[in-house]
Amino acid sequence: MAIKRSEFLRLSAWGFVASILPIQQAKALSFISNLGEYKQDNYALAVTKAAQAKEHFFKKEYQQAEALYLECISLAPADIRFYDNLQNVYGAQGLWIQCAELFKNALIANPNKIAFYDRAARSLMRLELGYPSFAQQYREQNNTTSLLQDAKALYNQALEINPNAEYLKIGKKKVKMKINSDALNINFLTNAEEKQKRKDRRRKHKKRYKNLSIEELLLRINRIDNKSRNTLYFENELNTRQKNITREKKLIYALLAKRYKKANQLNEALNYANLAYEIDTQNTKIVKLITRLYKKTNNYSGLVSFQTLHNQNEETVYSALGLMNALTLKYRKEVNDASLLVEAINIGEDLILNWSLVESLRVIVVDKLADVYILNNNISQAKSLVRETIETFSLKSEGLINNLIYDYAKTYLKSNQFDEAKTIIQLGLQDASVENPSSFQYVRAISNKKSNNTFQQNLRLYYILYRVYKKQNDDANRVSVLQNILENSPENRFALKRINS
Repeated sequence: MAIKRSEFLRLSAWGFVASILPIQQAKALSFISNLGEYKQDNYALAVTKAAQAKEHFFKKEYQQAEALYLECISLAPADIRFYDNLQNVYGAQGLWIQCAELFKNALIANPNKIAFYDRAARSLMRLELGYPSFAQQYREQNNTTSLLQDAKALYNQALEINPNAEYLKIGKKKVKMKINSDALNINFLTNAEEKQKRKDRRRKHKKRYKNLSIEELLLRINRIDNKSRNTLYFENELNTRQKNITREKKLIYALLAKRYKKANQLNEALNYANLAYEIDTQNTKIVKLITRLYKKTNNYSGLVSFQTLHNQNEETVYSALGLMNALTLKYRKEVNDASLLVEAINIGEDLILNWSLVESLRVIVVDKLADVYILNNNISQAKSLVRETIETFSLKSEGLINNLIYDYAKTYLKSNQFDEAKTIIQLGLQDASVENPSSFQYVRAISNKKSNNTFQQNLRLYYILYRVYKKQNDDANRVSVLQNILENSPENRFALKRINS
């Protein structure tokens, strides 16, 4: 393949032709500039050899892969794919100088093909920006001062051949940006601007499916399932591939579940949410989505089955609480079967007796277990459990303290002890007008531990106080509670729903 003098001068202006690598590094590459003309028969043979080379590459048999790809190039020197594949072989071994040298020689063999200019330019950019010591060695061997400037010159020459090639314009723009930003003196790991760029890219990548329709998302799943993939021979690579595939499918399944939910196609939404859960049983967002979908379809048996499976998978306090919630919901909404409550009580008691719970988590369990006791008419057990927790509680969390006071007041409300329930609530609200609180000094003590006593945090206490007054047929105080709520929270739905009833 002869090179015209003008082309030779253009290439040698970058120091390309004159450069000579050490023999052990430049092996077999220099022959490219003397290759014969491409023939169709040669191409067919090259494709066969490339398939063999690819198998060696994935087996990490790099010497055999290199030798075969070099044969492919000798058979079909104008096909850039063989150069790309050989570059992968060199890259896998960290032979970045050979990558640059490969495309330099490839360009000499194909001086009128703009794709080779692009590859050569990119190989120089990668060398200069990513591997400073190799870049220094390459600059010295090629008698050049800046590989970025050389890359820019390559793009300029390619654009002379084809001024309309968009990817060449983009490539040149990227090189110029690197030159103008003084990229060689920037630490890309610590530089604040570069960190932000990485964050923006990650954010953009996460949102890549955000605007796709259901049909487009289904098409993506089909492509993933039917994609032709190279054979891998090492367990870690197989695991990495499978991890990437399942991560991508999980993202799409979750989006499909949300799209179908928005379209009110709840069974389809549940189907894809469960597929996402099968991939990632620890994803709390998916668990919450599935729970909401079962509730929305009034499928409480399905919810119990799901939460049972989830608890078996995770065996955490929160998965156990999720199962307790599902069992009590089924009891309330679907079937009045006391065995559901017994199972929920057994789970809660096991958490209290056999798990080492931090105090804040213990309160959450007590809150739920007391609720189930009351549902099962074990009000005395609920009362004892909550009182014991109140008397030993040491934290200052307003929300947790109010939950305990609410639960305790509820036990008295359910026992029709309305005055006692009212006293407990008023102590929780730190109402100074409370009469005869002597029997509930422990309630006053825990209420005084609250670091703050904000109205918003006390809302739950106002709700149960309203219920007490309603049970007592005390309409004046009942309405007064609602008015107090609306004064402090005008959009409160609880009060708005009841104020005129």
